[in-house]
Amino acid sequence: MNALMRLAREMTPASATVAGLVVGELSRVAWGLAQRGGLASVHPKRPDPNRTYPRLSLIVPARNEGLTIDACLTGAAGQDYPDLEILVVDDCSQDDTAARVRAFAAVDPRVRLVSGATLPSGWAGKPWALHQGVHASTGEWLLFVDADTNLHQGAVTAVVDAARDGWIGLNDGPDGPTVVMIRRTARGHHSGQFAFPGGRPEIVDIDLCATAMREAYEEVGINPADVTILGSLPTVETITTNYAITAYVGRLGSPPVLVRQPDEVAEILEIPLATFLAPGLPITEDWDLPLPGEPWTAPPEGATPEQRRRAIRFYPWGANRIWGATARMIEHLVIAIRSGRITPGTNPTA
Repeated sequence: MNALMRLAREMTPASATVAGLVVGELSRVAWGLAQRGGLASVHPKRPDPNRTYPRLSLIVPARNEGLTIDACLTGAAGQDYPDLEILVVDDCSQDDTAARVRAFAAVDPRVRLVSGATLPSGWAGKPWALHQGVHASTGEWLLFVDADTNLHQGAVTAVVDAARDGWIGLNDGPDGPTVVMIRRTARGHHSGQFAFPGGRPEIVDIDLCATAMREAYEEVGINPADVTILGSLPTVETITTNYAITAYVGRLGSPPVLVRQPDEVAEILEIPLATFLAPGLPITEDWDLPLPGEPWTAPPEGATPEQRRRAIRFYPWGANRIWGATARMIEHLVIAIRSGRITPGTNPTA
């Protein structure tokens, strides 16, 4: 059982997952890494110097694992993830498991032994060990691995990057690649604004990517089997609603037949990618807050007129302005394309 989750410790959990841009609420559990309904592989990688990595607790439940724990801890200690702690929960082992863990801890301060308590009534062994590991951990993200797991160098970075990322759909139109976006129905925060398809995770979703694919299909009819992932974008967090937003860029293999889900989507938009690649964008202007019809943008009570003015970066599209987290995600997309890290292509069947 290997699994990854993100744990809320101080921030109030948000609750939404965006399918163009996957938004993981701060207490989200992401079991495994999946695409198109099945488990997907990730390749070991070095930490991206342009990303900020959260503290991660690698938790290993172990009972009588003296024959395997050395190899497991060798792989764990070989990770170059920037902020890592390694917790081994010794579940009342009768062999030398604890002694071997102490030997590792003596030379690597990231390694810590958690001596498990006696199994209480109503608990099974492994869940009880994991429960103790969670309570002893200090990380924002938790990665659970069995004691017979051999981690390749870069494995931890790879699974964290994959779990943090969602996707943006690119399609080809007469003016070249287009970005599939929506305008939300007029309800709740961010209503009526430009966004990417998405919604809350459901119990059927194996992870954030599965949520993203399902929501894109439900809201605008994009078939997950027609999506090829091109790459990921850095994480963005919203200030007022505490959403952590990351993204995969996905290319649609053929022109989609987009079908609007009327309860959540007021309008489906296919905006030419060239709109966002024009020189001089995004534009920065000082706006007076709160914005009309959007009271959630209000500054703190008692703010002076100067404090009510904010420098806002946005992309114009006709008479509209695309701003906020959506604009920041688009800005990251433009940077990735211009650097050559992501190549949209021009042939929908390529």
